Amino acid sequence: MNNVDKNTTLGEKLVSSKQSSTNSISNMKAAKMIRIQLQSEHLSVWTDDDVKKYEMDIVNYFKYTYTSKYLKLYVLSNTYIEEELVRAGMSLLPYLSVGFLIMCCCSVISVYASALHMNQQNFTKILLAIMACVLPFMSCATALGILFFCGVRFASILCVVPFLVLAIAVDSSYLMVHEWQRVVKHCREKPTKDSMDVGYRMSEALTEVGPSILMSALTNIFADGIGAFTGSPEITLLCVGNLFAMFIAFIYQMTFYAGLMSLVGKYEVFKEMSKEVDLAVWMQNLV
Repeated sequence: MNNVDKNTTLGEKLVSSKQSSTNSISNMKAAKMIRIQLQSEHLSVWTDDDVKKYEMDIVNYFKYTYTSKYLKLYVLSNTYIEEELVRAGMSLLPYLSVGFLIMCCCSVISVYASALHMNQQNFTKILLAIMACVLPFMSCATALGILFFCGVRFASILCVVPFLVLAIAVDSSYLMVHEWQRVVKHCREKPTKDSMDVGYRMSEALTEVGPSILMSALTNIFADGIGAFTGSPEITLLCVGNLFAMFIAFIYQMTFYAGLMSLVGKYEVFKEMSKEVDLAVWMQNLV
């Protein structure tokens, strides 16, 4: 039992030396709370799972089995706190699913409205809008998986990372889609020998928005890097997870999402060439 003195706030009632009897061992008359710390020696043959099971067995005994009329016990241990943090983190998953659905709906509406304005509407725009929301989750899964593989511990605060990456990384995908549509519009208005080449269109789009996406990613990475050295251990873990997730998101945007846009571009070029052939045939028949 820890020593209790007058400076601790445990709801104790103390009596003066004159009021205390000669048989009493201390001047404490009553206490509303007592903290007891139990420590066990870790044997070399015990594994981490054995220690966690031992701690949880003690917690479950006092929580579900032990009963008393006069005592109300609260048991804490590292394993119990970790279990509660994991449970609290998992409770965020429904909110993440709802947020993802709302983001997908807003993304599809905004991207397709922009495509209508540019006269480039087709079903592939819906695919690009949805994948813009899926890509942040791919980045989080890859980044956190690599961190856990390297030995980084899990904490419930890491469940916040998908929210942060979803709110930040999706903007870069929108920039790429908008710039792609601007380049396509320019190629249609002022066609050249390279305007029907998908590689040319993609290079023009990335030339305009690539530096902006890179600067945005570096800003977030450096901000999280500073936070990793100045915060508490939990905040440090959050900053490291978010930093690595933003880095992976940038890699995916420059590779996976750019590749997906190239496939969509090939489909659009095929449709444009088909329209030109149909127009030429119609003109020949008209003549």
